[in-house]
Amino acid sequence: MNGTSLDPILSTELRVLYLFLDDPYSERYLEELVEGSDIPKTTLKRVLDKLVDQKFLNRRNDVYRTYYIPVQNHLLNQVKILKNLDSIVVHRSLERINDGSLVLYGSRANGTNGKDSDWDLLLIGDDIDARGVNVKVRGIEEETGDSINVMVLSDEEMVSMREGRNTFYLELLRSHHILRGDGDEL
Repeated sequence: MNGTSLDPILSTELRVLYLFLDDPYSERYLEELVEGSDIPKTTLKRVLDKLVDQKFLNRRNDVYRTYYIPVQNHLLNQVKILKNLDSIVVHRSLERINDGSLVLYGSRANGTNGKDSDWDLLLIGDDIDARGVNVKVRGIEEETGDSINVMVLSDEEMVSMREGRNTFYLELLRSHHILRGDGDEL
């Protein structure tokens, strides 16, 4: 399991759910989950059974293995959002992209991302060096292996989108997380 800064405070149940969130639409079996975590096998099995009983996971048995898959629901999406907000991509972006307000939007912001989902970031501000930002983003992509899309908009462009009730703007309002900056800019 890729550690997060939240690991020390997460319950074992949430830590187990985190094991599924990189690819929440695929079944995983016990031995595979043990390899991807620091949770002992007996504890992991007990927690998986508990999560099945609580309807967070479905279980399927075949001749050789027992498979688990998350039940798609609003709570799972909220846990995915929490994991996304605590990701290395977000941390590196906040460290390295220092200009303007930074907003996460798209599937990572609403918890519907899958294994191959990219990261959609919006950078709002005047006098932002877009080429410099792209160089920093490429470095983060190389470190993490994730694809990151950054849209740079000036304050004036944001005002224009807001006043025009632009489709992108309306979708952004529905699902976003301000990583740095002032919510009034939206």
